[in-house]
Amino acid sequence: FNKGMELYKKEKYGAAQHYFLKFYESHEGIKTELITLAQYYAALCALELSNGDAEYLVNRFVNENPENPLINKAYFLLADYAFRRNSYPMVLKYMPLVDRYYLDQDELSQYYFQTGYSHYMRKSYPEARVAFYEIKDIDSKYSIPALYYYSHTAYEEKNYETSLNGFLRLLDDETFSGVAPYYVTQIYYHQKKYSELVAFAPSLMEKASDNKRSAEISKIVGEAYFYLDR
Repeated sequence: FNKGMELYKKEKYGAAQHYFLKFYESHEGIKTELITLAQYYAALCALELSNGDAEYLVNRFVNENPENPLINKAYFLLADYAFRRNSYPMVLKYMPLVDRYYLDQDELSQYYFQTGYSHYMRKSYPEARVAFYEIKDIDSKYSIPALYYYSHTAYEEKNYETSLNGFLRLLDDETFSGVAPYYVTQIYYHQKKYSELVAFAPSLMEKASDNKRSAEISKIVGEAYFYLDR
C-alpha cells in the first residue's frame, strides 16, 4: 500500500494501481480502512489513466463500501472521467449522484460547467442554462465559457435580451471576441433594432471570426439600412 501511495503521488498511476490491486486482492474478504483505501485508489488510478475498467472499479468500490464518505469524490471523478471522454450521457448519469455541498469552490464550478455542457451537447438547453447560470458571474476559470454557453442557449430559445446581455460582455474577451459580434448583430436584427445594429456592426466586423460570418454581417447591415430608409 505504501509503495502504491508513493507512486500515486508521483503520478505514476499504472504502477501505483498494480500495487493497490495487489494489496487489495491479497486481503480479499477482509475489511480494514487500509484495504478500503487501496480499492479506492486503484479505482482513481484507472480514472487518471482513462482505462476502460474505471467505471467498473468505481462501482465495485461503491457497492462494497456503501457508507464510505469517499463515494462522493469517486462519483465526481468518475463524472469528470466521462466528460474527458465526451461521454455526456455518462456525465449526466453520475454527476447527479454527487453531493455538491461537499465540493470545494473549484470543484463546484467544474460540477456546474460539466453538467451544463453535457446538457448543452444533448441540446437540452433549459437544463444547460440552469447549470451555466450558477457560475457565469463568479470568479472561476469556467465563468467565461459558462457565460458564452448560457448566452448561446438563450439565443437558441429566442430569449434575445438575455442572450444580448451575455454576448455584449464577451466582446472584449480574448477567446470569444471573434464570435460575440456576430451574435450581437443577429440579435439586433431579430429585435428590429436597426439603428443599434448599424451603429454597432461596421466597427466590429473585422473581429468576426471568419469571412463567412463577415459576409453575413454585411448582408444584415445592408438590410438594416434598407429598413431604416423606408
